[in-house]
Amino acid sequence: MQKAQEHLKNVTGKSFTLDGAKKWSLGGESGWDFSVKGFEHSQVMITQSGGLERIYLNQPWSELKDS
Repeated sequence: MQKAQEHLKNVTGKSFTLDGAKKWSLGGESGWDFSVKGFEHSQVMITQSGGLERIYLNQPWSELKDS
């Protein structure tokens, strides 16, 4: 979770809280699926080994960092 939160902060310049852990399994992989608190359309998938599988956050371009 911490890696995902750090990645989101690096991209957006803001800190986010992950919420609603749900277990997932796809092929030979498994892990947890979170939403980003305060965003209706968001998804953070973390593998069982702690790797980031996917981050999706519906946020306007104007709210992202310039870099």
